[in-house]
Amino acid sequence: MKRLLTYFIPFLLFLTSLSACEKDDVCLEKGTPKLIIKFFDAQQTTLVKKIDNLSLIALPLTDTLVFKNVDSVAIPLNVNENNCVFKMIKGNNSDKVQFEYTTEEVFISKSCGYKSIFHNLQIDVTPDTDNWIKSIDIIKHNIIIDTVYHVKIFH
Repeated sequence: MKRLLTYFIPFLLFLTSLSACEKDDVCLEKGTPKLIIKFFDAQQTTLVKKIDNLSLIALPLTDTLVFKNVDSVAIPLNVNENNCVFKMIKGNNSDKVQFEYTTEEVFISKSCGYKSIFHNLQIDVTPDTDNWIKSIDIIKHNIIIDTVYHVKIFH
């Protein structure tokens, strides 16, 4: 009997400690979505058209994102403001593009916390004498996920 108690009590303590463990919280959800822009031919509007050399600068900053031979880009929108301006440079020609939107914080889970989503997207290109961006078509005014493109830019 003494031998049984010697093994039974540690085993009972071990089982009790296992039941006290809490499952680890792991965030599998994506965070704040990026704006996906896809580029199309201005004359044949159904044809995707790659850009050989594209640079993006989020104004008023000076850091430059450089893309080579792309037909789409994912850019982050400012979650602390209701607008942001990007200088989009194709070769030596630059266009200033302003994005306006409203933000909403959405609770995902205890492990992930919050993410921002964007509503009522509006886009304005500052006109100049030689805009490389011919027109813009907003496909999705609400940016909730970043697995599909939201905006078409024709060039």
